[in-house]
Amino acid sequence: MLGTPRWIPEYLPHWTSLERATAGYEFWDGGLVLRIDADQPDWSLEYDPTLRVSSLQVAARSGPMGSGDGQHRYQPGCLGALWLIGFEDSLENSGDICLFELFGWEAQDDRAIVRMGIHPHHDLA
Repeated sequence: MLGTPRWIPEYLPHWTSLERATAGYEFWDGGLVLRIDADQPDWSLEYDPTLRVSSLQVAARSGPMGSGDGQHRYQPGCLGALWLIGFEDSLENSGDICLFELFGWEAQDDRAIVRMGIHPHHDLA
């Protein structure tokens, strides 16, 4: 079973509810499989009523309830990615290291663009 203190099996729970943020996953053949099942609820009715997510995080940070202060703002769409994200407790800690990301709207039947790199986001350095 996944859970604190090593893994948080919810995607940005501070922007939605725990029920909507919880990842679908299973252990299979010695590995971890993240799933998005047909009955999985949309991640956030307020921000994007069509987005469904399965995600694991190692840390999460948010400001006071209702403040709009929170880690890693999302963008709607279909995305597969592995990021090492900043904690966003200061501008210097807001970037991420992108090991890979693949945007669904760019994928074709026989090829896809896969990106990687460093995203400084709000980092002023």
